[in-house]
Amino acid sequence: MSYNLFLLAFVLGIGGAFQYGLQISIINSPAEYIQNFIRETWLKRYGSSPSEEIITLMWSFIVSVYTIGGLLGSISVRYLSVTFGRKKSMLLANIPALLSATLMALSRLSGSFEMIIIGRLFAGVGADSPRYLLIDKKDKEGCIKAVKQLWGDGDYMAEVDDMTAEQEAIRGEKSKSVCDLIRDKSVRWQFITLFLVCSCMQLIGVNVVYFYAYNVFLKAGLSPAQTRYVSLGVGITEILTTALCGFLVDRAGRKALLWKTYTAMALALGLLTVTLALQDSFSWIPYCSAALIFIFIMSFGLGPAGVLCPLPTEIFIQSYRPAAYAFNGASNWIQLFFLGLLFPFIVEGLGSFSFIIFLAYCLSMAIFVYLVVPETKGKTMLQIMQEFNRLNYRVKKGQAALQQNNCSLTTVTRL
Repeated sequence: MSYNLFLLAFVLGIGGAFQYGLQISIINSPAEYIQNFIRETWLKRYGSSPSEEIITLMWSFIVSVYTIGGLLGSISVRYLSVTFGRKKSMLLANIPALLSATLMALSRLSGSFEMIIIGRLFAGVGADSPRYLLIDKKDKEGCIKAVKQLWGDGDYMAEVDDMTAEQEAIRGEKSKSVCDLIRDKSVRWQFITLFLVCSCMQLIGVNVVYFYAYNVFLKAGLSPAQTRYVSLGVGITEILTTALCGFLVDRAGRKALLWKTYTAMALALGLLTVTLALQDSFSWIPYCSAALIFIFIMSFGLGPAGVLCPLPTEIFIQSYRPAAYAFNGASNWIQLFFLGLLFPFIVEGLGSFSFIIFLAYCLSMAIFVYLVVPETKGKTMLQIMQEFNRLNYRVKKGQAALQQNNCSLTTVTRL
């Protein structure tokens, strides 16, 4: 990996993570203090204590409301990426971070750092990605220059030829809208894969596990101060396993890594449901719950956290990618909003059995990926399209074969 490519991956990772702002997993540690603040403010304003339902509703709204900003950003990503190019869109997206309040200084610093580095990194190639330059702008010379600037000196004609083949397959088609993505039968199974595997990622339940982690560690006998450090350790575990996924994904393959980690997460959630239900029965049960939380987070980091981000790029050709990312982002933010808003009430109603919802999703995705999703490792975009076309057009092929058999039968009868 060249220095420029490493620097680009670093600033995009840091910038993107910090721009997300307040996460469900981060805000649960001070939950007690925020709820007390809600209670005291309500008492001062209205002269009476609010009910627990009102506190829960306001608390869940505080947790989930930031996702509205993410939803608006996801809706605009298609227009920005098509109009201004991939890297220019990232620079524009960080302008609000520079104008935010003083309390968001860390986010401002990360946004400024990202703008400066990306601006300098792509100063000589128009601040656009190689694929965008070749396929959308038809600038082969600029594409080769951008590739060399990112990857260093070398012979990259095989990669450029792959992009050229994709350009020829598109045949000059303009960028598709989200409606086109949903309606077009030629990408039906790509869209189904996008929706079930990528867009419903919130149904994995990782934020729910984070929600429970604080209480689980308290039950294990840790003090509140120690629990915060253990929660930090859970976050570091996710970072390390996601980084490890980068080394494993090209060795094990996307498909194998996904269905195996989905299976591991389903098993962990099933056992966690049992241990949480029996948490007060035996003194050693909370330690099992804590271990299962770490296993679940490790499985998530090794699989979905690392594989699902680039998957839309690998299963869609250039003309559909902006729409795919817009749909994926909007779906994730909408689900995160409703999950953050409703989950406290789900916990009150189902308790530890709320994990069954996410267990069912993980198990279903393990089966779906194993049976349906093709392996993208080491394949060109056209080869991946051919894999999906076997699913997209298998009904038509079956009808064509039936018609051909009928014609043959008719010919034989006439003879």
